[in-house]
Amino acid sequence: MTLNNNILTYLKDTDFLKYVFEGTSSQLRYWRGYMARRPQEKKDLLQAKYILMHLDEMECQFSPSEIESLKKRIQLSLKD
Repeated sequence: MTLNNNILTYLKDTDFLKYVFEGTSSQLRYWRGYMARRPQEKKDLLQAKYILMHLDEMECQFSPSEIESLKKRIQLSLKD
């Protein structure tokens, strides 16, 4: 899996993190609409979601410190 700037941007986006881990109906609606408006970004968005859902398998893509940092970002985002 190649990580481009779009994927990295999604991984840092608090709203995207909430969508992936909370998935309220309004969040689902928003991101479905987002993909419909930007079909060229759908692949990147789905790859970012896959990464988040499989963080423990991403050691070849990220260093252990990057994975821990991302996990902390997720925890902080979900507390808001």
